[in-house]
Amino acid sequence: METKTTTLKITVAADAKHGQIKRLNGQGHDHPQGDTGDVLVTIRIDAGEGTYWEDGVLVQEVSTPYSTLVLGGKIKVKLPSGKSGNLSVAANTQIGDRRRMVGAGFDGGDLTLSLFYKKMNN
Repeated sequence: METKTTTLKITVAADAKHGQIKRLNGQGHDHPQGDTGDVLVTIRIDAGEGTYWEDGVLVQEVSTPYSTLVLGGKIKVKLPSGKSGNLSVAANTQIGDRRRMVGAGFDGGDLTLSLFYKKMNN
């Protein structure tokens, strides 16, 4: 058995999606009785602080004042694009409830907002 290290360069398209798999034909391990294998590269796009990927959907956690969860109202949300948006919160919203903002996620996709209450230290 021989061990060798190789550096591969790949080009990732600008419209690549999180979780997309790119195949590099013939760049994998050698096989003594067959063809060289392929390398599979999974594209992982950094979701950023306070966001994560869940089944290909970008989810952002949004700190919501307790009074807004109980009484309802609007909160300002900083979107992954750096812009801000307003989210309407219905009265009696539960912690962990989710809302979707169409077109506000990565590359124009949808963004799911997960509401939570973070107690502020005085």
